[in-house]
Amino acid sequence: MIEDAVQYLKRIGYQHIGIEGLSKGAELAFAAAVQFPVFFTVIVKTPSWFYSEGLVSGQPSGHSCWIYQSKEIPFTSYNKRKFYAMRMILKAHEYNILPINTGKKVADESVIPVEKIKAPILMFSTKVDTIWPSEESCEKIMQRLRENEFKYQYKHVSFDHMGHMMMEYCGKEIKYFIKSEKEDPEACYRERAEMGRIAVEWINSSLML
Repeated sequence: MIEDAVQYLKRIGYQHIGIEGLSKGAELAFAAAVQFPVFFTVIVKTPSWFYSEGLVSGQPSGHSCWIYQSKEIPFTSYNKRKFYAMRMILKAHEYNILPINTGKKVADESVIPVEKIKAPILMFSTKVDTIWPSEESCEKIMQRLRENEFKYQYKHVSFDHMGHMMMEYCGKEIKYFIKSEKEDPEACYRERAEMGRIAVEWINSSLML
């Protein structure tokens, strides 16, 4: 699917193609950038540092979220084989499923080989993530890039107030789902504006390389 999209964009005249992903989409963005050295930049928001097991009807599926060339990409399983996300959300009084996404026994083969990417990498995370520990994930990715002497630019920016859904424009409804968004909406607004500014600057600088 990603490969087809890239080929289509090339056919209609685009010379510089980047990829951006948020949350699970960040996993997909990384997977695509690892396999296809065609992107001039990679931007991920609240990523994971490994590929995870998928969910079906809110329960672990036993399968990877991603398939490439008819084969599942290796993944890390959930520790619990049955959980009730809605109970956790009601108990926390916000959309918080962090307990099921922390403390996993990460399978070595599921760790994303980010060092294979042939483009600059910009990562955004938040210290108040209630979905999974995105700041920790970004730091692990940064460490892997350093250890492998990654030759492209890479950067991690972590925010203090914005929730997991790190979109530049987010509806006011998010305050009903994430406590930090309700407690300080102005700070979240400022962080979103700053994130957008950083992303634009990153894209422009990547185009110069």
